[in-house]
Amino acid sequence: MEDLQKLFQVPVDLVELAPIRNPFSDKRLQKLKKSFMKQLEIQKYLFDINEACELLVRFTTGKTFSDYAADPMLRSAVERQFEIIGEALAQLLRLDPSLRSRISDAGRIIAFRNRLIHGYSSVADDVVWGILEANLPSLREEVAALMKELNKG
Repeated sequence: MEDLQKLFQVPVDLVELAPIRNPFSDKRLQKLKKSFMKQLEIQKYLFDINEACELLVRFTTGKTFSDYAADPMLRSAVERQFEIIGEALAQLLRLDPSLRSRISDAGRIIAFRNRLIHGYSSVADDVVWGILEANLPSLREEVAALMKELNKG
């Protein structure tokens, strides 16, 4: 035993297992890993929301409401991105409910997603276009600010 202590330059106890700990099974490490994974998921959902916002801008730049109303492919594309935004936001808030206060009208965004999915036959084109024009800019700013903040830490 003295030879082992000399070799490792630390006290060696061959009777108790407590001094020998696998760091991968350590509860503190598991907690840290869980927290890290949660942060990655939060960033993923923010990325998805941001990407959907950018696609909405790309799809509708230079378009009018008349263009939107007359083009079923454009309407489908816009509605799909709003669905992604609403679902990603719902998942994000399940992970971190405190972020609700950082996204204006988070509940209404999720409700709009649900309306697009489940009440698709009653969705009015002018409502979708109005949300696009009135609410998308602030959502983009809020998500960009959150992403920037999370990437600092």
